[in-house]
Amino acid sequence: MTKNKFFIAFFFVVAVLFSGCRIDNYVAPSSELYGQILDSKTREPVPQPVEAETGLKMRLYEAGHTGSRAQDFYALKDGSFKNSMLFNGPYKLTMEATNFFLLIRFS
Repeated sequence: MTKNKFFIAFFFVVAVLFSGCRIDNYVAPSSELYGQILDSKTREPVPQPVEAETGLKMRLYEAGHTGSRAQDFYALKDGSFKNSMLFNGPYKLTMEATNFFLLIRFS
């Protein structure tokens, strides 16, 4: 009798777990954003003192979506950056924790 209760409970748990799964019908993101931070006078790359979570943080917001969460990514030591997992569409890019002043703002 206890084996039957165990199998019924196990089947119920498995059924609940699999009922929440459905096939994702979105195409995988294939767009990318990449570039390099350059000095406006010398056109040389602006080196970043550190990389990873303490360096230049770039935040990318999907334009036109209220409440969209930012995608954060960081520049490398040579000032280059890349995010290769983006869906097609307009985005807003902001830079935080920089070691330079922006002269041109892009909107």
